[in-house]
Amino acid sequence: MASMTPRDQNVFLKAAKQFNAWILVRQTNKRSLQYKGKTLYEPKPISCKPKTANCSLVRSDKQVDGLVVDPYRWPEAFSGDRIEEARKLWTEFRLKYGLGEYITTSEGHKFLGRNSSHFDFAINTEPKSLHEGCLTQKGKYLYGDFDLFDIIFLPKLITPGQSPAVSPKPKTVPTGPANAKGFQVADHRDENWDKVAEFINGQLGVEMIQHGSQFMYKRDVFEPVEAFVPDKKPEAWSASEVRLKYKQIGRV
Repeated sequence: MASMTPRDQNVFLKAAKQFNAWILVRQTNKRSLQYKGKTLYEPKPISCKPKTANCSLVRSDKQVDGLVVDPYRWPEAFSGDRIEEARKLWTEFRLKYGLGEYITTSEGHKFLGRNSSHFDFAINTEPKSLHEGCLTQKGKYLYGDFDLFDIIFLPKLITPGQSPAVSPKPKTVPTGPANAKGFQVADHRDENWDKVAEFINGQLGVEMIQHGSQFMYKRDVFEPVEAFVPDKKPEAWSASEVRLKYKQIGRV
């Protein structure tokens, strides 16, 4: 299931050992990683909820895989189990930021409305562009970041039956454009998040960790993760495995 490069995995392993923590990372769109560190691209911020394309287009003049792109313009860039949610999230985002939409006509796709907003987001609507239909922020194309599922700090190595992994009370950090009432997003972080994020991003050379862990605000939702545990190799844990381990350590 690994969705990271070996180098990236090593960074997370170093962080797990440095902070004596379990670091659990949600599944990442592997196609997004081709843009990591390139000048015209950056990881999408927490205020950008639309999904990244997980399929390649069957044409050489367009490249949208791994990028945040309009799923109505390029539905074939999303797998069948992804397209419905991708369209839902895109529509919510487009309306929230006052962006226009693509419609299908007898002559092909046509964009109606504004392709940019006052909040630095814009849609590339140039028909001849390599990234037509893709979303930008401040002129940079957006790709998938590393989403943390949870960080569990351990006073000592956990064994089944022990319960040292107490959940700290998260702090909520408003993010989004300044003076943009109604457009900011609550970013839930625990008290040590900044230290871990700074370490990982510094080692990666790219801000691939941009917001708090999912478990900080969705404590009843479990999903597959890449698990980084001190002095162990990276492991793939299924959603049921995560739930079981959390019960064992008193996390839930």
